[in-house]
Amino acid sequence: MSEKINKQTLEKLAELARIEIDSSKEEKLLGDLAAIFGHFEELKEVDVSGVEPMAGAAELTNVFCEDKEIKCETPAIDLINAFPEKERDFLKVPGVFE
Repeated sequence: MSEKINKQTLEKLAELARIEIDSSKEEKLLGDLAAIFGHFEELKEVDVSGVEPMAGAAELTNVFCEDKEIKCETPAIDLINAFPEKERDFLKVPGVFE
């Protein structure tokens, strides 16, 4: 971003982010953002012509095991009948929301 961020842009960003910025801290924030954008300008100068694109910072592999079907030997009706509380055709559990 070659242009400097201004107060109007900062106000628009605050509106989009739904945050309030204390007017006494606006100048400091503008300076901080200018410094951050300055770092991006430095990154634009780095030669990445020989670098392969990647999707993430590290190559991760799934550490989970394969899903396997487990056969339950107990008939479903026996499990339902063993449940402590029932109401009509439903299993009654403690409420999550109050």
